[in-house]
Amino acid sequence: MSTSQTDEGAAPGEQRTVPVIGMPPVTRRQWAAKALMIAVWMVFLAGPVREVGGGGHSVPGAMAAGLGLAAFVACYLVLVFRHTAAPLPGRAAPLLVGALFALAAVLSLALGDTWLVLFVYVAVAAGASLAPPRAVAAVAAALVALAVLGTDFGG
Repeated sequence: MSTSQTDEGAAPGEQRTVPVIGMPPVTRRQWAAKALMIAVWMVFLAGPVREVGGGGHSVPGAMAAGLGLAAFVACYLVLVFRHTAAPLPGRAAPLLVGALFALAAVLSLALGDTWLVLFVYVAVAAGASLAPPRAVAAVAAALVALAVLGTDFGG
């Protein structure tokens, strides 16, 4: 299984390679590109990060929020960076997606609407790491949870 493809725009006799989306990175450059692409999307966690630092929580509350966010980000990175490069053993990926879902729900319920963005990360991680039927179910569950917790549908 090749991890790159020949660039059709290369000059005759020249073979440049470009990373193939969805394939594990092989070269240092591909690892760096993947890390940069993942890091760019972390910008949407600015709201929760800002709340941890200055959201008016008590010191223990801010520490708990920070630990919850750190655990969430660690699980997410394992799924989208590690699992997509080399699949995790056994049921590790579904368990980590479940942990992400639980953390997103608890943090959103405890800390407010700013934390609902975590459900987007749950959906992305599920789509990147689960088999299609499970991914569809997990994305649907994240959408329902987001609708229930983030709108008047939830009461």
